Amino acid sequence: MSKEFILNLLLLLAVNLLIKPLYAFGVDMQIQNAAGNAAYGLYFALWNFSCLFQMLGDMGIQQYQNREVAANGDFFYVQTRRLLQLKFALTAFMWLAALTVAYAGGYSGGELYLLALLLINQTLISFTLFFRASI
Repeated sequence: MSKEFILNLLLLLAVNLLIKPLYAFGVDMQIQNAAGNAAYGLYFALWNFSCLFQMLGDMGIQQYQNREVAANGDFFYVQTRRLLQLKFALTAFMWLAALTVAYAGGYSGGELYLLALLLINQTLISFTLFFRASI
């Protein structure tokens, strides 16, 4: 078991050491050059801003769901609907908080539109992780 684990770990590290520099200096650099410094900087700032508020949309529900489903298979059928309702409410709160803080911070128009797209992405990721925890 430990030998297989070490081999998988080494394979994972080797693949990461090969792929990540190629992505950073190949693909990502080309995107930065094509978009320009200002546009890419705005995107990166808004993406990080949306990540700050992602915790408001989850508050540990995904980890709780994962732990409880693993411990008790019937938990999925009993509690998932209530947790899903809570998740929708927290997601709405996340959106409201992020857009309010962004607007108060001086973002407007196209910047708020881009932030909304990034928040959609964060929401989809969050719900994907929630449903994956249920499986």
